Amino acid sequence: MLSMTRKLLRFGKSLDFLQGALKSIHIKDTVLRLTLTLSKINQAFYLLFDHILWFNSVGAIKVDREYWGKISARFYLATLLLNSIRDLYGIYCVIQEELTVRKKLSSSRYKNGDTNYQSLNRRPATMLEITQQNIPLVLDTVKNFFDLPIPLCTLKYMQLSATKQGIFGLISSVVAVATVWNPNLKIVPS
Repeated sequence: MLSMTRKLLRFGKSLDFLQGALKSIHIKDTVLRLTLTLSKINQAFYLLFDHILWFNSVGAIKVDREYWGKISARFYLATLLLNSIRDLYGIYCVIQEELTVRKKLSSSRYKNGDTNYQSLNRRPATMLEITQQNIPLVLDTVKNFFDLPIPLCTLKYMQLSATKQGIFGLISSVVAVATVWNPNLKIVPS
């Protein structure tokens, strides 16, 4: 009953995602533009097919639940994969930015030909530093990672017990609630 109520409350949300896709077309970064736009389109279709399943559950229409559930799960999986690509691209950009900053700092300190110059340029940023400076990116990556088993199990690409799926869903939900509670934790652009 709780699941059906939750699905009812997101009725029409697919139109919001289509509007978001239209807005994301104007992002200058090509990778972000493609991943965000395609993700929002896939999420709109996922919710649309999820609504069809809801109508079936309340008896308004009669459809093959397993067939439509798999179609919905495919769109959800595509959404999560596109969001994960965006997250990995974001991590890559953050690391590149950190290395650029370190290179500028090290070159300004060692203008006299010090031999330590090269080793400082190639020193990678620590994960702790990157995590502390990019909490929204890390939270979005964690949320997408813990959401992935849901469609994978539905499509039978992965086998997890209901308990493990519930724990993964709980972790994902806690992260999602944190980003709603504190908008500064939401990844931008999204």
